[in-house]
Amino acid sequence: MSNKDDAAIAKIRSTFDQLEADRARWATASPPPTGSPLAEDDETWPSSPLSSHARQCLVCAWDHLDLTRLTIEQERSFPTAIYSVLRGALLGSAEALWLLTPGDPADRRERGLATTQEWLGKRIQWQHELTPDLLSIDDAARSGKQLKQLDTHLKAVTALRAKKFKLNATLIVEEAARQVFSTAPLVREAVREWRRLGGDAHALGWPLMGQSTSWGAKGPDGLAEANVVADMVSVANAYLLAWTLYRAAVTRLDELATVPQARN
Repeated sequence: MSNKDDAAIAKIRSTFDQLEADRARWATASPPPTGSPLAEDDETWPSSPLSSHARQCLVCAWDHLDLTRLTIEQERSFPTAIYSVLRGALLGSAEALWLLTPGDPADRRERGLATTQEWLGKRIQWQHELTPDLLSIDDAARSGKQLKQLDTHLKAVTALRAKKFKLNATLIVEEAARQVFSTAPLVREAVREWRRLGGDAHALGWPLMGQSTSWGAKGPDGLAEANVVADMVSVANAYLLAWTLYRAAVTRLDELATVPQARN
């Protein structure tokens, strides 16, 4: 392993104490206290509150970061699959920060409703596909009843929305990056990293071509076989990007979950 790889691993390891400390935090539900800005945001749609969406995103991010930690501590190498794991960490972190960032409560609540709308839409789509294959007539009837209720909720949430934008993962990553990076090149780099991580998630190999690669002899067709090993510098870039957004989102969550002190 190169000196660069060793340095990259050291940077990742520097986050592990805080990562472990967060384990207990996400192990139990912790609704925001009454009177906090986040508790007021939750009143917009109490059955699917903004705080729950943000928390779920952070739990998802933490879980993917923790899985990355496990691979490093066990000295396991996953030259392609690690990027799908890191993609999950990045999206969870970015979406949590995107949900919580706006200073205007109306904007936060709109984003919360957009997330609820997406959640309901995906759940309805999945349950529609499930229902025809349920073996029990009672289960099928119960599922049909649930679908009607979910559809009613979806229509109600849609009616509450002031804006009609749909969730776009790339735009969410870009906006989240703007909250923590002060220069346009760093924001663009964050978006490029997001796109690169998608290579494995979509079973495309092109992101591997920039990693540590050894080439075999060319064959009659002029092509050569490439052997790719895990590039810890690339892993560290993705991990630390996700980690930076994750910690920014946790900080913002704590701010919004604090009850303002009364002024004399």
